[in-house]
Amino acid sequence: MMKQFIQMIWQKSLFSLMLLALMTLDGHSAYQIPDKTEVLVKFGKSFKNELDPENISVLNWNIYKGDKLTFKPWFLTLAAGKDILIIQEMYLTTAIKTISATTNKLHFMATSFIDGDGIRTGVMTSAKVPAKRIEFQVSEKTEPVVNTPKVGLVTEYPIKGTDKTLLVVNIHAINFVENKWFYKQIDQLFAKIDEHAGPVIFSGDFNTWNKNRYYMLDQYCRLRGFLQATFLPDTRMTFNGNPLDHVIYSPDLEVQESKVHGNVDGSDHKPMTVKFRYIGN
Repeated sequence: MMKQFIQMIWQKSLFSLMLLALMTLDGHSAYQIPDKTEVLVKFGKSFKNELDPENISVLNWNIYKGDKLTFKPWFLTLAAGKDILIIQEMYLTTAIKTISATTNKLHFMATSFIDGDGIRTGVMTSAKVPAKRIEFQVSEKTEPVVNTPKVGLVTEYPIKGTDKTLLVVNIHAINFVENKWFYKQIDQLFAKIDEHAGPVIFSGDFNTWNKNRYYMLDQYCRLRGFLQATFLPDTRMTFNGNPLDHVIYSPDLEVQESKVHGNVDGSDHKPMTVKFRYIGN
């Protein structure tokens, strides 16, 4: 386990963690963890009233804080026409906020932390339609060295022709900690899912970098009859053969198309797009 832990830190950039450590004083994070009343940020505008049950198109992508030069053109290309964007490592600079605003969607961001420049990092879910409910879940455990939590975002959207709503759960899972803290975060989000009587998409960067994490996530899904979108070819980011990013969905949704965009170099993770059809009542 320790060997895997060290290897994973190296893969995710040991050098970056060392730089972050220099910004940490006496074990306290150099970053600001927002009060619960300050976690959520809303911007943009919805342009439709309801999702089309025959065509619900989704983009999931860990965008690496939009740090790569090729991020903007790829993001705009992939986001065009999508009903829902599920984004991890959102970094709310003025530039990225402006880019996001051009996608003609209503954006909700849940903040993990705020850096020394006052810029928020977290997850963002965006949709063409208004959200009926917005909640967030902050991980109980923080990442080592930087002492920052991970966050999940829960949003709920109306579907045309039914009183059922689509629940979208966006996760960036806790990473460099014991597996028990990963299980705890997943369990808390599934508790919110279990309260919902309708279709569900649970998507994001799950950081399933070891077999135990991957197996536990699979068990959570099997217990509920949930499925995982499959991709051919499957060029998702992996560690030791384990994919880190997943699109999980309830059985009242049917996958029409799914793709990993392996040619995209706008992040260290590869974007995934999935088109769903709602087949429930």
